[in-house]
Amino acid sequence: MIPDATNARHYPSSAKLTIVFVVAFAAVSDPMDTFYAPSPNITALIVLRFFAGVGSSAVQACASQALGLFYLGPLVGPFLAPIIRGLVAAKWDWRSTILAHTGFVVPHHGAVDVLQGDNLARVVARAIVQPEHESWRTLLYGIFILPLHSLIFFKYLPMLLAIAFSGISFSVIYFVNIAVSYLYSRPPYDFSTVIVGNMYIPNSVLYFIASIFGGKWHDHLLQKAAARKNGVLLPELRISWNAVLAHASSSGDAWTNRRSGYFPIIGSAIFGMGSMLIIGIVVTYLIDILPERGSTGIALKNLCKQLFAAAAMFVTEPLIRVIGIGVLFSAYCGLFLVTSVLVWYLKRHSAAYREKYDILNFYALIQTSDRELRW
Repeated sequence: MIPDATNARHYPSSAKLTIVFVVAFAAVSDPMDTFYAPSPNITALIVLRFFAGVGSSAVQACASQALGLFYLGPLVGPFLAPIIRGLVAAKWDWRSTILAHTGFVVPHHGAVDVLQGDNLARVVARAIVQPEHESWRTLLYGIFILPLHSLIFFKYLPMLLAIAFSGISFSVIYFVNIAVSYLYSRPPYDFSTVIVGNMYIPNSVLYFIASIFGGKWHDHLLQKAAARKNGVLLPELRISWNAVLAHASSSGDAWTNRRSGYFPIIGSAIFGMGSMLIIGIVVTYLIDILPERGSTGIALKNLCKQLFAAAAMFVTEPLIRVIGIGVLFSAYCGLFLVTSVLVWYLKRHSAAYREKYDILNFYALIQTSDRELRW
């Protein structure tokens, strides 16, 4: 919900910078790493990790080809982190990985704060005169309650369906990552921590490829479909078989692990490409259907996907022990195929819902709620 909290219409520069600083500090942390490395028990670790996740879920929003290029930065982490983690953990222990991460992130965070300029448009005259004294009650309301008004957008069915599909699809990334670590650290593989880290390379490489070329492909699909619609660019034209291709590979990935070999990494590599394509589709679709409020749509998507991801983190390993990786991922593939019906329905009926729902009415509802916040 943080993108609304950074809205300059509601906050003076001092308050906005304070909010962004706090959120960014939590985000670069997985750095809250600084604090949870010496956690005395699992309860403290979970609580501090929660606050790190809150910050990390606040991401930027771009579109199509630009979105793919933007994601190259976040994708470097999943590509290099398992390898570096394996090397550091093999030399010392698990706490050393957290401290090493903090040592990298803190200078990076300082550089972002100091070197990154303000990209907001300059205004000659302020339309709102800021009072000298601001109520803390109003400030807290604006930070914690006002962004929740964006939940009104869940009444807009195209957005709800897109976010539901994205959340379910995103959760399998956590299933795969946990399964890779679980699989290769046990018989018949018994790989060292360093080698287990290298097992994340194939899907990370395909992340990169899909991130670079996936955006161009989406733009090509959009232009090709628009040509059949007399040049009219509609958000649902981005949706094609690319949204359904993604996760069938996870089933093959899971069943091939029954014998010692490297076949599972082929499935995880294809899965990495498909996952990135889905991310690109959903993000650009949300930006298209919410003009000038795209960051709000991305924030709501992040809220839902993190809920699904949290559930995946808690249930994956216990389910693997009970039913095995093959059965678990086959069940997930079945669920994914069912949810793909949402994509088909969304593509087929988007035009009808645009006529039924006026997005400007949702904007008006939120603006009415926003007026409750006075400075």
